[in-house]
Amino acid sequence: MSNIKEKISKNAQEFFKTLPEFQSVPPAFGGVPPGQSGTTANGSPSGSDSLELPAQVNPSRIYILGPMRGHDQYNFPAFYAMAEKLLAAGYDPVNPAQLDREDGFRIESLPRDHDFTKYPDGMDAEQVVRRDLIAIMGCAGYIALPGYEKSKGATAEKSVFDWRCAQRLELAGDGKSFFSVRNDLPPTPPLSAGGNPKDALGLKEAPLRLIPGVALLYLSRAMGLGAKKYGAWNWRESKPRATVYYEAILRHLFAALDGQDNDEESGLPHLAHILANAAILLDAEATGNLIDDRAKSGKVAELLKKLTE
Repeated sequence: MSNIKEKISKNAQEFFKTLPEFQSVPPAFGGVPPGQSGTTANGSPSGSDSLELPAQVNPSRIYILGPMRGHDQYNFPAFYAMAEKLLAAGYDPVNPAQLDREDGFRIESLPRDHDFTKYPDGMDAEQVVRRDLIAIMGCAGYIALPGYEKSKGATAEKSVFDWRCAQRLELAGDGKSFFSVRNDLPPTPPLSAGGNPKDALGLKEAPLRLIPGVALLYLSRAMGLGAKKYGAWNWRESKPRATVYYEAILRHLFAALDGQDNDEESGLPHLAHILANAAILLDAEATGNLIDDRAKSGKVAELLKKLTE
């Protein structure tokens, strides 16, 4: 996985380095037509006539769909920026802009007065569609860039994903994390100059509306029982040890995994107690009250990555 991340990050860095060159190239297209060299991200030869679909879907692979024609530089900067965010969040992004470059297309070689509403010379639309369909069938889901609904290609790609009932991701308000949404929802309308001025600020805040109400209700019940037993906000009065709460989480988790839904003493779901213990850990850490008595960092996280590659 680390090699994949390095490759994708390197691809993005190489692309963004070309942007200054784009402003000074001579008025001639120097790209290499598809099919002459290189392979696609799925390993199939560029320009291949066959539509050999991948044998299996990569659960972490996310396709980026969005508009290209009609946008400056074919919207490549937006595709690469989203690929970097997906990569940072632990996904394996499939970036059509990068697939174009792997097929020989060099946007930095376009003339300064290039018409971005037209298909680039030297690119075969038929082959691009075949290539992208292969890529789509190897992805577990997709994320849609703003304006995708006005693009014939992007809406067609979305239809294939929705036909497969694949997951759809959206970028969270923090601009870093992602969450799944129903794939039949309309796109979130972008902010416009005439929009409500509070929207611009509100969309940057934590998306509290996304917290399931059921989880909050069970959490409040578990916190209420804890308040009766130990006193409300007791962890702010006396510093708690982290391992005590981690072990409580593990006990409830093991019981739930073993098939027991509710705690015998409280009658509440074990998951509610897990939420309560996690909430206390987070609050104690945020207020500087937590005694972190965990073991020194080991190799578990690194080993998990190796075992899942």
